[in-house]
Amino acid sequence: MKKTLLAMVMLSMLGMGAVEAQGHFSLRLGGNFPTGKFADASGDFSSGNPINWGLQDNSKKGGAGIGVIVGGQFKYDIASVKGLGVLVSVDGMYNSLNSDVTDYYDDMVDARDNSTTEFSVTLPTYFNIPIMAGLGYTLKATNNISVFAEAALGANIRIITNYVETSYTSMTNYELIATSEYNTATTFAYRLGAGIMLNEKYSIGVDYYSLGMAKAEGTAYTEINGKEQSNAPKFKAGKITPANVAIRFGINF
Repeated sequence: MKKTLLAMVMLSMLGMGAVEAQGHFSLRLGGNFPTGKFADASGDFSSGNPINWGLQDNSKKGGAGIGVIVGGQFKYDIASVKGLGVLVSVDGMYNSLNSDVTDYYDDMVDARDNSTTEFSVTLPTYFNIPIMAGLGYTLKATNNISVFAEAALGANIRIITNYVETSYTSMTNYELIATSEYNTATTFAYRLGAGIMLNEKYSIGVDYYSLGMAKAEGTAYTEINGKEQSNAPKFKAGKITPANVAIRFGINF
């Protein structure tokens, strides 16, 4: 799969050099909104219902909250087909966790943090970096307004930050830090988008990103009173598929 993606990107780059083309670079910034199972999670700590969330169990629920997206894109206009161009894009997407997850762990902290034990949790977050190549078509509607559509595919690099539980008991001067460190995953990804452009300078667009399924897995570390324990078992949790709708604004150069 990785070799196929690399070959596609190389062919796109060769195609760019083989046509008479003019390049346009754009910067884009906006919000990204998780969809489907990526946006789901459930659980109620106070009533004893365990968290149903793919970073802690075998669920496919990602528990992602609304995030941000920033990216850059280069479009090579193909002179022989007016409005058509070849795209290469890189985006960075950040998502913290939704209220279903954060409320559950807030209740856990409230229950375990007391006069003798200090308890805290650092929750993970998602970083996705899709790198894609594809095609874009722009149609001039009026002198000042154009509409465009884009489709691209490539690879996504998924990074999940650590989950950390810290417990300190003052009476015994005992501190325990339990860390789940997630592996980075690379998956097949694609996006579909459309929008409008104003004065060939500013754009407003909506994109759907499907960033590929990969299992959440990694290594569990334990530290007691500042000393890391030798036993660091591997773990496997659920299969997470990041999927987002992005609404963003761009400026073209």
